[in-house]
Amino acid sequence: MRVVARLRQAPLRLLKAMPAAGAMLLGEHTGHRHRSARRVAEIALSGLRESEYLALAESFGHRIGGEPSWTAVSDHRVGTRKTESLREQGVVIEEAEFVTDSLTDLPTARAAASVVLIGASARTRERYARAGVATALAA
Repeated sequence: MRVVARLRQAPLRLLKAMPAAGAMLLGEHTGHRHRSARRVAEIALSGLRESEYLALAESFGHRIGGEPSWTAVSDHRVGTRKTESLREQGVVIEEAEFVTDSLTDLPTARAAASVVLIGASARTRERYARAGVATALAA
C-alpha cells in the first residue's frame, strides 16, 4: 500500500498530513521540503505493524531500484564528507571545476578552483556570494 493510498483511506490522517504536504510541495528550501516529506510519510505510515511496514519498504525498493537494499546509506557524502571523499579518490579539488546546485556543497566549493551553479535557487546563489565563493551560472 502506498503513502497516498493510506492517506486517502483515513480522512483524519489526511487532514493531519495537509500542513506538511503543503510545505513539502511549496517549500523553497530543500532541507525543509525533505523534512516535510518525511513528516507526511510518518503520518501516512503510522499504525502499521512491523510486518506491513517491511512489506511496504521491500515493495517500494523493488519498484524504484530493483531491490530494497538501496535504502541503506552508510556513507552520505554531503558537506565536508564530499570533499574528503573526492580527495580519497584522488581528485585534486584545488584544480577542479565544481558543479553544484546546493549550499550543502559549500565546503567542496570553497576548495575548488572554480564553481558553476546549475539550477541553484536565488537563495543558494546569494548564500554562496555571502560566503565569498565566486561562482559562474550555467547557461
